[in-house]
Amino acid sequence: MENADQVLPGAIAKKEAIKDTLRARAGRLNIKASALRLIIDEHERLRVSTGRRPTLEQLVRSVDAATDLLRREAQKQSSHAIQANFMAKNGQHMAEAGREAGDYLKVRA
Repeated sequence: MENADQVLPGAIAKKEAIKDTLRARAGRLNIKASALRLIIDEHERLRVSTGRRPTLEQLVRSVDAATDLLRREAQKQSSHAIQANFMAKNGQHMAEAGREAGDYLKVRA
């Protein structure tokens, strides 16, 4: 396991170098690094699935489809967060109501 101590810092350094490169290239293109990452991912996915470089039209359609999928997933997650927040508040409200009901009954007993 001595090798693991040497590999981990190298992997972290490589990851940071990749992130820095993405940020720099995205900055030159005036887009967010995450947008560039999406373009790169879709380009690679299309290249692997078709066996050749995708056309710009294919890449645009693929990025649009991925964007739509990500948007729908974000909406779904937001909906879940709203529902969870409501349930937490309702749970707190009911717990407080239960405590008050118990206190009332103790006083009356």
